Amino acid sequence: MSIPIIPRASPLPPDVSTAPRLIGTTTAFLFLALLVFSARILSRVRPVPNLGWDDHTMTVAVVFALISWSFVVASIPYGAGRHMYYLSQASNSGGGLMVFAGQTPWLWANTLVKISVAFTFLRIKQTTTWRWFLYEAIAAQIASAIGATVTIFTQCKPLQALWDTTIPGSQCL
Repeated sequence: MSIPIIPRASPLPPDVSTAPRLIGTTTAFLFLALLVFSARILSRVRPVPNLGWDDHTMTVAVVFALISWSFVVASIPYGAGRHMYYLSQASNSGGGLMVFAGQTPWLWANTLVKISVAFTFLRIKQTTTWRWFLYEAIAAQIASAIGATVTIFTQCKPLQALWDTTIPGSQCL
């Protein structure tokens, strides 16, 4: 059974950009995350360095989060925050490329944060059952992220069809 497409009865919303809210919100949360991360690392290196796998994993996660955020910022000149009806095809494609480019770093940033938490739990409790459970959780996170990454890169043929809808003969799942 298919759902019928109902024509839009009301006019489109006004051509207003929500980019300032997008940048403001993402930057505020990134700044807060960087403060917490900095406090965490500072507490682990002073007075005696005691960095572990959890800290190294979190550091890589922060790098990926910064990369992803930079793609959000880079999408603003292409019209991110505006209704796509008001944008040119070139702007839609450019913005779509920026969004696509930021997906994988964001996915891996989230995955690595979860893995870092599991490594932190491994520091706290050392029972065999707990260790096996956490190692399995880490493996499941890695497998899930790999699967999602493969899906991101294989959902359209050619890949450019993800951000450029004008490519003739493209197929997306």
